[in-house]
Amino acid sequence: MAGPACGRGTWVDGTDLLVEDAVIAGRYQVVELLGEGAMGQVWRGEDLRLERPVAVKVLQPHLMHGSVQEQALERFAREGRAAARLTHRNIALVHDVGEHDGLPYLVLEYLHGPDLKRLLDGHPGGLPIDQVLGFGAQAAEGLAAAHAAGIVHRDIKPHNLMLTADGTVKICDFGIARLRDATSGLTGGATIGTVAYMAPEQLTGEPVDHRADLYALGATVFQLLTGRHVFTGDDVRSVIAQHLATPPPPARTLRSDAPSELENYLHVLLAKEPDQRPRDAAAVAEHLYDLWRRHTDPDHPVNAMRTRFDQAKEHGEAGRHDVAIALLQSLISDSQRVLGRDHTHTLTSRQALAHWTGKAGDPARARDQLTYLLHDHQHILGPDDIRTLTIRENLAYWTGEAGSPVGARDEFTRLLHDHERVLGPEHPFTLHVRGHFAYWTGKAGDFTAARDQFAYLLPLRARILGPDHPDTLNAANNLALWTGKAGDPAQARDQYAHLLRLHERVLGPDHPQTVKVRHSLDLWTRRAKERR
Repeated sequence: MAGPACGRGTWVDGTDLLVEDAVIAGRYQVVELLGEGAMGQVWRGEDLRLERPVAVKVLQPHLMHGSVQEQALERFAREGRAAARLTHRNIALVHDVGEHDGLPYLVLEYLHGPDLKRLLDGHPGGLPIDQVLGFGAQAAEGLAAAHAAGIVHRDIKPHNLMLTADGTVKICDFGIARLRDATSGLTGGATIGTVAYMAPEQLTGEPVDHRADLYALGATVFQLLTGRHVFTGDDVRSVIAQHLATPPPPARTLRSDAPSELENYLHVLLAKEPDQRPRDAAAVAEHLYDLWRRHTDPDHPVNAMRTRFDQAKEHGEAGRHDVAIALLQSLISDSQRVLGRDHTHTLTSRQALAHWTGKAGDPARARDQLTYLLHDHQHILGPDDIRTLTIRENLAYWTGEAGSPVGARDEFTRLLHDHERVLGPEHPFTLHVRGHFAYWTGKAGDFTAARDQFAYLLPLRARILGPDHPDTLNAANNLALWTGKAGDPAQARDQYAHLLRLHERVLGPDHPQTVKVRHSLDLWTRRAKERR
């Protein structure tokens, strides 16, 4: 990380935490102060053992005081070690993490080049469109790798994105934001620059997952495009209030040549509710790269194929599954020939073909298509890539629908273990897979185990996703269903009565899901009477 890189800013009291030529951990010699900020200082250094340049980030000593800070520093060390395992072209490498004379430090890859904030300073009206799209896509690719390893950055902004001499964007400062959040309140130690990129759930202190990074990336791309923050104000509170309640301004009101598709996609990234944002960073990268190709090369074959893919999707969603399947079969043939078997567009089209094949009433063929597709995903993307895990989820589902609930349950058992290992036990994707595991456990005939699994899952989803989230309501619905099937219709009746009141409040009395819950309540009310 070079001088203008992550961590540059105004030092609080102008005091150096280290002196030149000091040696940290008997290995890293600091040579020159490169930058300083409220969190600490960045030094150019030398790894004496490997004889290579490094950047050394030393954090402020006041972060060591008090039990809260000590817990935060323990988490910082854990996340630093986790970040050190990330090896991706769009992530600045973390070589080491530790403490020196009571000062926590990180040893990082030394990069030559400006951060995107400094680059943007020379373009007050916004960067060229191709750079905005390319830089955003690269940052999304780096985030996808971090999220797949269960790491959330929490502080994505132009200042934390480095641009190297060959045009590569690298994300830095993993783990720093969580330490900052634990040692200063939003209204006490934060600045407008701190909150300018923060998702609503992060500002209100709710649980944060990878989707907060997608919001911050949206705010970053908006700034790269227009030269200004999404929301501006005279103080921190006014900016926070806008993040919580005000729709983002249309980008084209600030920059007339902004692509309309990018403007629309920024509104998706900047959605107030996390579940209204894209599912993952890999999808964001793919979308931004598609926009980049369209902008830089309107005749690129991906553009025509994307149009055909969208047409197939429209037919499928309208119930014309046979038309969607025929279009996708032709598209896949052309995509393999022109773009290659390993291209993301080819893989995505094959996944869509399996989806609509299953929806058309042939789950066994969908299962077989996904079996071959899974092999290619594991070979091309790796077994722990989120896209590979998604294919496994689809395969398990269609295995069950093809008449093998035991096979589905067993695959979801393995998939749940891998999600917990890769993403963590409380990641939304892990909770989603746990719901599938519980459901197919019941379909396999173990009603009591399904009931117990949903009883475990429901409070988790309520705490992490919120009590009114659709996935939480789904878990409550399944808990009632399997409670009844496990032999307690009276308890199922009472659970459905509570669930009906919840649906009427959240969705309204005439919503299709509310109507289904009402029918289920009637069913289990009758069965409870019959049981007496």
